[in-house]
Amino acid sequence: MATLQASLSGQVNLGVILTPSMTLVPQVIALTKAEAPRLNIGIEVDTNNRLLKRLKNGQLDFLITRLLPQQDESDLVYEALSEESECAVVRVSHPLLARSDLSLKELAGACWVLSPRGSLLRHRFDLLFRRSDLTPPSNVVETTAMSVTQSLLQQTDFMHIMPLDIARHYVNFCELAILPIGLPCKMDSYGLILQRDRLLLPGANPLLKHMRNVAAAIYPSPA
Repeated sequence: MATLQASLSGQVNLGVILTPSMTLVPQVIALTKAEAPRLNIGIEVDTNNRLLKRLKNGQLDFLITRLLPQQDESDLVYEALSEESECAVVRVSHPLLARSDLSLKELAGACWVLSPRGSLLRHRFDLLFRRSDLTPPSNVVETTAMSVTQSLLQQTDFMHIMPLDIARHYVNFCELAILPIGLPCKMDSYGLILQRDRLLLPGANPLLKHMRNVAAAIYPSPA
């Protein structure tokens, strides 16, 4: 009995990037806490590089993030969960929502709220236009603060690119709308990352179990 109770209690610290923090993680936490109400779950949302550093320092037990080509994989175990598709979002009364013939050229001349240059998403976004022989948008506000981004979108005609899963969250609450144009822009898959030789506490098991089950139910198989 003591062994069983120990496996359903204790502290587990999870690091996660933005997209799964709003889509995957809430469902996983609800299922895990229903099974193990005494398990304390710490969640830290941050960038890929910062999370990996905290994992290697022993401050986090495992991550849901990306493993990028330039990162050292020798001491890590990676298990893909989902790919991330991007879309363009605007306020719900934006004039372009009535259009069914939007072109990438028109979007290049629009005003955008974007992540700063040097970020992976910004690189993929700019590349989207260059591949079509277009100059990337120059009328840009750069920020990583979602509160600033959301306020600008709701009060102006600015546009923003974000993961489709997150966009659907805002659409469900009628806070933003998705522009009717497909963007051939994808981020690398994200998944579970653990340290190869680190033994996890038993309390991590129910969290990992539900993480895999929920991901299999809500995401297509990652490429």
